[in-house]
Amino acid sequence: MKKNTHLEGKESLLFTLGAISSWILLKLNTPNWLTAVTVISLAVVAEIIVKFLIKKNVELQNQSK
Repeated sequence: MKKNTHLEGKESLLFTLGAISSWILLKLNTPNWLTAVTVISLAVVAEIIVKFLIKKNVELQNQSK
């Protein structure tokens, strides 16, 4: 159970970083399309990382059984 909680913490951290970076881009008067592209890119990267972490987590759980 602890591993799942840890994973959720990483996921929320990634999305928090995405939100902070999008706020910074807006404050720097970055064009809207560039902000949108950056936020979408961060979301895709975060999703890939989370899927990778989930896969690793499942592998570790299978090994420990």
